[in-house]
Amino acid sequence: MSNKKHKNSKNNKIKEVHAVSSDSAVTPTSTGIESFYLKCKSNILKVCPWITGFIENCGIPDMLFLRFLAVFFFFSGLNTVQMRAKQIYADTQWSVFVQSINIGRTISFMIIGFIMLTIFHWLMPPKYRITDYIFACIAIFYFDIALLWRGMNIYLCLSFAIVSTVLVNYMIGTLKKKQIDILNKVTDKISFSIVMTVAVIVGTLLSITMILRDKCFETQTFDFGIFIQMFDRMAEDFHAITTCERDFELSHFKVHASYIYYILLPFYKIFRSPVTLHIAHSVLVIGGVVPLFLIAKKRNIKGLPLAFIGIAYCFNVGIIGPSYFFFHENSFMPTLLMWLLWAMDNRKYIMLYIMSALVCIVKEDAPFFVIFIGAYMFFEHKGEFRRIHGIIIAVLSGIYMMKILNWLTVNGYGQSMSSSRFGHMMTDTDGGIKDVIKTAFADPSYIFSMLFMEKTSKYLMAIMIPLLFTPFLTKKIHRYLLMMPFIVTNLIIGALYSCAADIGFQYTLGPVTLLIYMSVVNISEMDNSYRKKLPVLITVMSIVFTCGTQTKFLHSIKTYSASKAVIEDVDKMLDSIPKDASVLCDTYYLPHIAQRREIYVLDSKNINQNNNELINPELYDFIVIHVNSNLNETLSPFFEENNYKIYDEVSDRLVVYQTPFYQSQKTK
Repeated sequence: MSNKKHKNSKNNKIKEVHAVSSDSAVTPTSTGIESFYLKCKSNILKVCPWITGFIENCGIPDMLFLRFLAVFFFFSGLNTVQMRAKQIYADTQWSVFVQSINIGRTISFMIIGFIMLTIFHWLMPPKYRITDYIFACIAIFYFDIALLWRGMNIYLCLSFAIVSTVLVNYMIGTLKKKQIDILNKVTDKISFSIVMTVAVIVGTLLSITMILRDKCFETQTFDFGIFIQMFDRMAEDFHAITTCERDFELSHFKVHASYIYYILLPFYKIFRSPVTLHIAHSVLVIGGVVPLFLIAKKRNIKGLPLAFIGIAYCFNVGIIGPSYFFFHENSFMPTLLMWLLWAMDNRKYIMLYIMSALVCIVKEDAPFFVIFIGAYMFFEHKGEFRRIHGIIIAVLSGIYMMKILNWLTVNGYGQSMSSSRFGHMMTDTDGGIKDVIKTAFADPSYIFSMLFMEKTSKYLMAIMIPLLFTPFLTKKIHRYLLMMPFIVTNLIIGALYSCAADIGFQYTLGPVTLLIYMSVVNISEMDNSYRKKLPVLITVMSIVFTCGTQTKFLHSIKTYSASKAVIEDVDKMLDSIPKDASVLCDTYYLPHIAQRREIYVLDSKNINQNNNELINPELYDFIVIHVNSNLNETLSPFFEENNYKIYDEVSDRLVVYQTPFYQSQKTK
């Protein structure tokens, strides 16, 4: 009994020694700031024990760095905004910027801000003390947006997107388990509400800016003017006839097999306006977030990470960037492809075939996407009967693609379109797709060389960095089948046809949808920590990168407000031109007057370069031309010599000529 008592006494003494050792910070692992803090804590504890508790409740030293980040980036962003108002820019005029900043005042405000954040932390209940994380994130985003707002420097944008992601990653790493659990307890309903709120806000802003850019004459004949004339004709007699596409009456379906347009036609018949196409585009590209959310949810991504998956989609530059090329047949791709992938994941086979068919009629090359989705489905579900559906949709899509390409070649402009996209892979310009396939098999080194040219490499980085290269993070080689449309459509074709390797054109919408899906699938199979962290980091990258490259288009809000009166005068003048008249129009004004049967685009092709005269002038009744354009300067002598009368004009903007042929018809 005495021996046991002696042992307990000895153990208690050992515990006391360890406690003293810990408080006096003499352990060999305690170094630097931590050692200094522990020594100070030990000394303060001897004098006034309650002070230590107060310091810990204030989040010191754990939150020191986060508070520094919050006040530093917030006031740096504030300085950036103030200097921008004076036309002084932090990146290009750094010397003037530094000399214009009152450092003393900035530091004083930072100290006050630091104290306020400390008090705020102290007032919060212990389990909810995440305010420093929230304020630090807000401050970083505020600084990024203040610096990158309406900028055009993609490298500056990338650098700050990477820095911001690294800092947010650090913050996530310092979160305590209880704090992480609170964030992950967010229900799926709340996550969906957050995603839909963001989607509505982004979609609305997208629609508004596109509508205002159109009103400010920033759309052109190619391609928005074509679609206005096409839909207006379809609303009359269901025929997709245009005159401005090739300067003569032609069905658009002989250029592109985009029969999907008929799905949108009922809405256009009710609301017969270009605004309908802008809104439809926003709904179609942002609408893909709903099936994506369901896909991520089924793959066991929960809580706030599930919400971040949806937010990242809404801000992805591959979704937002092409939107400012306005409405296009590719606008249908994100929503249709994502529902197709959802149907595949959930074994909804009727939906699978319906969505596959709808994707195929988006465009003549759209079946290419279904072919690789079907091949992926076959290899992803080994040992299951449902993989046979992958083969069926792939084969049917392949047959349809070959048939429709052949039809366009024989009856339309399939050959010229193939040459403009694949001409760098054809030994014979009339060889078609067969010649492209021959080149790919005969000389693969030439194909691989296109993947990392300067313009394609830049495009690759612009797409993959916001996704943190997660489409590549898989050991399952068959998943790269989903990357094939991106490789072919954007990188290989983009080596010749530069628009295909540009985030500002519609060719990105389909491939990036598959890449986002690949990211979600790969993330869902990672360790729990990565499954929670990566959606947040991808969201940070997407928001910063998109704000830095796409907010430049928001100038239309200010432009429209400043020029509203002139814009209304121009539109009124254009509306006064008789609807049954044939009009030759400047490309930027054509979309505003495209709702008519005969309208042609005015460019250098309409002018005989030898004598500066119009080619086939008898085809036109009115000519709409910019007053200060080179075309007007070139044609003015011709107009004067041939008795063209000025029908109407808006000073320094636009002049409308009435041709002598129209005058003679009226006389008769």
